[in-house]
Amino acid sequence: MICGSGTLFDSLSLAAQGLENVKLPGWVDFPKLDALMRRSTVGLMPYVPKHAFESSIPNKAIEYMSGALPILWTMDKGELADLIRLKRIGATYDPKRAQTFMESLKGMMNDPIGVKTMGLNGRKLFEERFTAERVYAEFSAHLENLARPR
Repeated sequence: MICGSGTLFDSLSLAAQGLENVKLPGWVDFPKLDALMRRSTVGLMPYVPKHAFESSIPNKAIEYMSGALPILWTMDKGELADLIRLKRIGATYDPKRAQTFMESLKGMMNDPIGVKTMGLNGRKLFEERFTAERVYAEFSAHLENLARPR
């Protein structure tokens, strides 16, 4: 199941024609995404490497962590890559080398206990850092600090 409607949707749809085991529903809302995540083993994030993604953590990663899904990410440096390594919440691969994707995916699929552990590690990290209550409280405190007279 490949969800989303990014720039590669049309070419992926064409490439997947006739493949019974590949489904491309396009963009899906959160209730459907949540149901799909509960049936999934790994959350794939095939982002095109860009500096903006190195200096941030995309919302998709946080969604995957909330659903206890290990992350398979295309970048080996930056904020999310550091979390993946340090907190053991997934794996990375080089999008320019398909073999690294296959190695990472096979490694995950051949280690169901490790995959489960990565997912639980991600869920724990979500609870510690990314719940709405925590994010809003930190953001509110930041805004109050900015508004404080100097």
